[in-house]
Amino acid sequence: MNNVAISNPMSSIFSFFEENMNGTLNTEAGEYNLTFNNEIGKGKLKGIKLNGPISFIEFDVTFNQDFEISTEPKDAQSLFLGYCSQGSLRFGFEGAKTSGVVETYQTAILNSEEDKSLMLKFNKQTETKISLIMVDKVVPPMYSDQGESLSNKLVQLFKGSEEGKDFLYIGSYNIRIAEQIERLNNIEAEGVVRKVMTEGILHVILAMELQQHASDEHQREHPMGSLTTREMKLVKKISDSIKKSPEYPYSISSLCQENALSPAKLQEGFKLLHGTTVGDYIKNLRVEKAEELIRTTDLNISEVVYSVGLSSRSYFSKIFKKRYKCSPKNYQSHQVPVFATA
Repeated sequence: MNNVAISNPMSSIFSFFEENMNGTLNTEAGEYNLTFNNEIGKGKLKGIKLNGPISFIEFDVTFNQDFEISTEPKDAQSLFLGYCSQGSLRFGFEGAKTSGVVETYQTAILNSEEDKSLMLKFNKQTETKISLIMVDKVVPPMYSDQGESLSNKLVQLFKGSEEGKDFLYIGSYNIRIAEQIERLNNIEAEGVVRKVMTEGILHVILAMELQQHASDEHQREHPMGSLTTREMKLVKKISDSIKKSPEYPYSISSLCQENALSPAKLQEGFKLLHGTTVGDYIKNLRVEKAEELIRTTDLNISEVVYSVGLSSRSYFSKIFKKRYKCSPKNYQSHQVPVFATA
């Protein structure tokens, strides 16, 4: 097994992969993007440093042998929040009992009052996607007011049960975070718009991971209910398929038959993933698609209704008005921009 020690959890990871893994690194506007492909493995890394104490790194990698990455103890002055969206890996502190296996769709939070080496242990020949949000405990002076407040609150929240003890939390399953990571990776905007969208989504991901921990602490039971990991992956696959083509005439029976899921488990999965039923999820996607068509095309309202898989214009007007607080016709009439100069 390869074991690699890295100093700064952010920049040095990219430096190592660039120099020792034949990686190709591109940096632009605070974002790091690296790809590598050699005898040890292949994959890509994405990194983002926000203003203040927060940084983000995502691994999408497949190693040909077991591979371990660890940080240098003197530089591991961060609180780590992890999320695995594919595969599994061991996550914890090197050489300590504080470690655990994080599986697909699970969150993990790691903190120590001492300077210890963060350890990520990847399984061989397994595509693994892991995202890390790192919150620095030592905040640069220029960001001290807001940054120190956030860091201090998180450090206090995730302290060990006893003085000097490490903190490790591995949460229950949460597919919604995977949806946000997909949104992050699919941002097409550039410049300041991209920066604002990126920071916004990263803060949403951080909030969702904190919310997952709070929910687990409150419930003290497995929120995934009766669903297995395989079934949750099927629900995610169905959800993605519907999202790509919301206009298709879906039915519960056909979705269940095609994916070998019972109606009860399909609905349970959608409640966990989207907080709503399959029918309402499809309806919401169709309304969102209709809004986009009204805003970006010359289609009339009847054509929009047909394009999103609906047949009743009156029903469409009802659900559109409920969502956007105005009728489709009124919304369409206000799509001509007005510019004024002083």
